[in-house]
Amino acid sequence: MYNRRTRLAGALLAAFTVALAAGALAQDKDLDGEFARIEQTISKFENKPPKERQKAYRQATKDLEQIRRDDPAGETAHRALLLRARIEQRQDKEPAGNSKYTAAKTYRKLIATAGPGALDGTPVKGWPDRYVREAYTDYQDLSRRVDAVNSKTRDYRLVDFLVKMTGSHRSYSYWLAIVILTLLVKVITTPLSHMQFESMRNTQRIQPLLEKLRKDLADDPRELQKQQWQLMKDHGANPLMGCLPLLVQMPFLLLLYRIIRVYEFQFAKGEFLWIGSHITEKVPWVGASLADSDWPLLILYGVSMYISTRMTSAGAVDKAQQEQQKMMSIMMPAMFVLIFNYFPSAFILYWLVLNLLTTTQQYFMLNKPVPALALEEDEDEIEVAPAPVVAAAPRGPRPRKRR
Repeated sequence: MYNRRTRLAGALLAAFTVALAAGALAQDKDLDGEFARIEQTISKFENKPPKERQKAYRQATKDLEQIRRDDPAGETAHRALLLRARIEQRQDKEPAGNSKYTAAKTYRKLIATAGPGALDGTPVKGWPDRYVREAYTDYQDLSRRVDAVNSKTRDYRLVDFLVKMTGSHRSYSYWLAIVILTLLVKVITTPLSHMQFESMRNTQRIQPLLEKLRKDLADDPRELQKQQWQLMKDHGANPLMGCLPLLVQMPFLLLLYRIIRVYEFQFAKGEFLWIGSHITEKVPWVGASLADSDWPLLILYGVSMYISTRMTSAGAVDKAQQEQQKMMSIMMPAMFVLIFNYFPSAFILYWLVLNLLTTTQQYFMLNKPVPALALEEDEDEIEVAPAPVVAAAPRGPRPRKRR
């Protein structure tokens, strides 16, 4: 009886194992069929009209994302990510269009799973599977094509000259090129920043006079506003100067973004401190290169922006403006961090270095001793009453001197 039960249990276990293997095999066949269908879609719609192509590619991308959710790691996920990058690469026909940069980012994400040295084609631990190796081959071909177009532009040649001037070393040449560009921008915008901080200092100097106006004209808001503007105008304390430097920096911001964009495939070779180091294997939110986004660098930029905004709020005219600027000092860094999340870390490095230089200039400007202009003018405004005239007492005859 015991042997019969043992044989029955063994038979059931063997049947269960066979069923699992058959299910896994059927699932693999289904996945292979799904992948084959998506690959056919990529080749079939590549030369179709843009709307038809994008519609088919959008559905194929959704199918690939579903496969990755079902199997988020391993060879299946790598194959899905590779096909997604190929779809992104074919979204438009421009040789250096936006889709090429989107695809390059996906390729680098997949290649980075092979660990250190993968972007150079020599991963220390070898390629985990053939799909990661194919991603490297596709990425190299894409990089050569886009660089062939971008290398003809002046922006590309400028950064390339700076990289070569610093030795073309991956550990420091690429981020040094960004720092040099940032210093050039800072030298150009320094006079305007000086005017901004000087206006803030003048606002601090006339604070006592502004407080006196608020007390004297509390019942007449229109006249109070008029007198405040006139007082700030007379002493060079223009509140609009706080926005002007930011507006002037916008053209430089767009220019630097374009420069970094055309050189992005070369920045993929660059490193900076933790960016591109062994940390990227274990920490996915650390950039694999200066061409990829990096959260630690982005958080540092947000902190530096918060500090500089808080320093600016010291020149607010009244408490309402101080509270408003205090709120802005929290909202603006958070907003910029979310916006810049998808930007290359090379661009974030430019913003961080520029903000550190500006904040240092701001610190020394605002911490200079403030002349006591307001106190002197307060004294001048006090009407000094004339001293009372005391009548002189009538003088009597002088006493004779005794001999």
